[in-house]
Amino acid sequence: MFDEKEEWEDVISSGRENLAEFVWKLGYSVRDFNYVVAAVRDSDQYKSAVSEMYEVIEEQNIKEEFGDTLGWLMLNAGIEEVFKDYKGCPKFFSEMLEVLKYGHCPCGWNGRWPKGTLYVY
Repeated sequence: MFDEKEEWEDVISSGRENLAEFVWKLGYSVRDFNYVVAAVRDSDQYKSAVSEMYEVIEEQNIKEEFGDTLGWLMLNAGIEEVFKDYKGCPKFFSEMLEVLKYGHCPCGWNGRWPKGTLYVY
């Protein structure tokens, strides 16, 4: 049995793997996928959101590791946004952003993915 941190990391990794597989099934190469990742990561919107997030993390005295996870969620939500018009595009990371928009933070998972319980702070 995994501890909660490992389970959450496994869930996030599974979400990323599902997204990458979806993009590859569309005919994109690994190089194309990496280009999309870089474009999202280098976008002003992403940079601004991450910067604001780290300011809040510092103000609230929250562990920086928490911000790294949130940044990863935001990056992958941006990738989902690029492909959202394709039927069957995963929405895992976009749904995690919705949790954030309501003032909560996804921070853990209990159970086997995709069944289980999302922990929010």
